[in-house]
Amino acid sequence: MWSLRLSIKSALVGLALCLIAAAQEMPWPYAVKPGDSRAKVIQTYGEPKSAAKAGNREVLLYPEGRVILQDGNLIELHFAHAEPRFVYAQERAVTPPVPAPIVAPAMPATPVIPSGPAAPPEPPQPSPWVYDISSPPMRTVIGGLVLLLGFLLWLRNRLALSPEVAPLPAPLPATPPAPREATPREAAPPANPAPPTAPLPFPAIKSPTKLTQDLLQQLDWKRVDELVAGSFRLDKYRAELVKDDDDVVDVYLYRGDESQPSAYVHANSWHDGPVGVKPVRVLFGVMAAGGAPEGWFLATGDFTPEALEFATGKNLHLLTGGQFVERINALPSGPRAKLLTAAFHGDCCTPTCPRCEAKMALQPEPQSYWRCSNYPRCRASYAVRVVQSKG
Repeated sequence: MWSLRLSIKSALVGLALCLIAAAQEMPWPYAVKPGDSRAKVIQTYGEPKSAAKAGNREVLLYPEGRVILQDGNLIELHFAHAEPRFVYAQERAVTPPVPAPIVAPAMPATPVIPSGPAAPPEPPQPSPWVYDISSPPMRTVIGGLVLLLGFLLWLRNRLALSPEVAPLPAPLPATPPAPREATPREAAPPANPAPPTAPLPFPAIKSPTKLTQDLLQQLDWKRVDELVAGSFRLDKYRAELVKDDDDVVDVYLYRGDESQPSAYVHANSWHDGPVGVKPVRVLFGVMAAGGAPEGWFLATGDFTPEALEFATGKNLHLLTGGQFVERINALPSGPRAKLLTAAFHGDCCTPTCPRCEAKMALQPEPQSYWRCSNYPRCRASYAVRVVQSKG
């Protein structure tokens, strides 16, 4: 980009130098020039057909146009096609000057060369190849060179941006080639990604009759949100999934026909290790700002002691992964089977893109990470996490 800007600037500077030099070299097209006296104008063009005077300005009218004077001096010329014909008649009437007779000069007497030191040598004459840079011809040359330099820089930048010609396809090898690694230009993998624990795609999980913490941690975050919303619907809540860019509230809970949610729910799925106090504080702050009287924070794992202490005495309920599993398994068999079938049907483990909600694709080793399948239109990515079995 910088070379393109440099080429444009060089071209503009060269064009300006060429125009300035051309304007200075352009000869004056008329026989008189601004500043000449009224007498000089009449001597050159002859007596005008008429004249008009207003203040210190005077206009001399000729058949070919008009001449404007100010304080007796020429300031403007306006001729439609050519100057008045009088100037050409004057030029034809001028007789060539008679050359003066050539008189041979008298030969001077032979000078007497006095004895003494020799005369100093004449100073060296300047080389005819030394030119004045400030002269109009040199400015024209310099402007042309700068203009050429700008064009060459633009051409170089254009060739650098043009796509290369694709080579002819090579014959298919006998063995399939190794998978190509993702280049940094295609995607920037997350820092220190964890290696995958199992080859993908994930094997299909048969719909279980009861939920376990291992199955909960393997679920896609979107399936976890749907499972949480479905469990609260069985408790006579009206649950609505929320697409929150800040990933603070996942489900709104309503009671009856309320227009404002009575509780906020956050499902902290796909999180390694116990949940600290910071995200719990954030949810409590959003509850206070939105006027929600109640909040639920679900973790697929555990909470730190600081997080549990912060929620004590507040209308903020913290559910660990084990507690949520017990909550689901305590449901009647019919509603529980319906919830688990909806959560575990199809591809339930591959993560969903948090931006466009398309399924993500695992990029190959050595830096394995999840990337949205709509790349490069969507550049969301996830680190591959290690799921620790709870036995």
